[in-house]
Amino acid sequence: MECALGWPEGLHLLAAVGATPISAIKLAAFRCDVDSVAAILYSDSPIFHDNAPFSEVYWNGISISNMLEAILCSHCGLTEGRMTCRRRRSCCGRRTASIETFQDKISRLLADTLKERRTMLSRLALEYLPAQKLGELRVRSDSPLDSAAFATYTALQEWGVNVPRALYPGKRPLLSSFNILCQSGGLLLARALFGSGVAEVDLSVDGVSLLESLLWVDLADGRKEATIQWLLDNGARAAFVGRDKLPNFLFYLASVYDTPDAYPNPPVFRAMEAISNRVFEVMAAPEEQETTPTMIGLVARYCNPVARDSCCCLCSSGGCMPLHKFKNGLPVRLSHCESGDYCHAGDWIAKRWTSVSETLYSWMRDCQLDEAQTRQYLHDACQLEVFTRLGMAHTCCLFQGRPSRQRFPIRQERDDEVCRELRDEDEELAEQLEIIMKGYDTALSTHRGTISEF
Repeated sequence: MECALGWPEGLHLLAAVGATPISAIKLAAFRCDVDSVAAILYSDSPIFHDNAPFSEVYWNGISISNMLEAILCSHCGLTEGRMTCRRRRSCCGRRTASIETFQDKISRLLADTLKERRTMLSRLALEYLPAQKLGELRVRSDSPLDSAAFATYTALQEWGVNVPRALYPGKRPLLSSFNILCQSGGLLLARALFGSGVAEVDLSVDGVSLLESLLWVDLADGRKEATIQWLLDNGARAAFVGRDKLPNFLFYLASVYDTPDAYPNPPVFRAMEAISNRVFEVMAAPEEQETTPTMIGLVARYCNPVARDSCCCLCSSGGCMPLHKFKNGLPVRLSHCESGDYCHAGDWIAKRWTSVSETLYSWMRDCQLDEAQTRQYLHDACQLEVFTRLGMAHTCCLFQGRPSRQRFPIRQERDDEVCRELRDEDEELAEQLEIIMKGYDTALSTHRGTISEF
């Protein structure tokens, strides 16, 4: 079809006989050829190619599964062996005035085309599917048909309805079908799709929402902040429900949070690693920054910054808060110096706490906590520190598998029997912890100044 660019009749003819349009629309987008892109979108070609008989198409050895991705990635530096920016979760696309003008026109065109096709699919469902099935799929004449699009298409086929190939909706929610952070127009396209009423912002893929999927994405020159704000402003939930979820998005931001300016130059970050029954400090510089003060403050406005999970560990006073999930942890528990010489553990802890506490205060400042919330944070930070210095064992929930850019962290509760055994072993230490924290509460209750002064 590439040879037919600039010839609308030829593009329609080739689309009618089943020619694959991905390469052609990608080349047309690269040339900023609005007329050819429009001709392909107005043809009988499906927009999505992630299911038989519309198998994924390869551009220079790279799998591209839909036209949205092809258009956005037309200005990315794709070479053989590199994935599209949706699959890398980062973007190397170009951003010029002419590209922005083109993407603005094409985003509106894509939104209108998708709305028309989804409306036709919805009408077919309302015409041919029984009321019970429509209720299961939640298909209504006024619904965007985003989350239920693929299920509706499948149901129509099962009922023997001849669905035009152009109406194939793809398996993923619309906003998860491309990289919303693509600097060639990802957020622009998302706004157009949502504005047309065809896309929903709070849908999940494999249990992970679009908001959650941005956790380990690079900052992308401010696009990450702008995208998170747009999602939250338009209904994306920052609070989560489910045994495998932490209470809200702040917990996940805390898991990738640290303050490089709180450490010596070059910046060093803690990671605990047990070797031969001794604990060493492993130094490593962070790969990249994934949060900013603006982002943390933004998310804190949309969820409870002092929310707690259901953990019953004594490291907290009623469940873990985001401060218990910091990337490199608050507590320092070392019995060996990195130089190889033994040193007094208490001195080492005090030495490191000066730096580590900056992480806590930076986080509280970024969350813009009030006086009462600050009291809760400092109380739990103190309890966590005392808990650690006493050498007590955690019974907090765990992440299933190690969180990474390839795997979103899944919350997993510890075995009840294991927790009971650990608590029994720490019974005397728990009494000491309680006495110390009562002393903290008494001192705070008699303090006449602010919590910051205390």
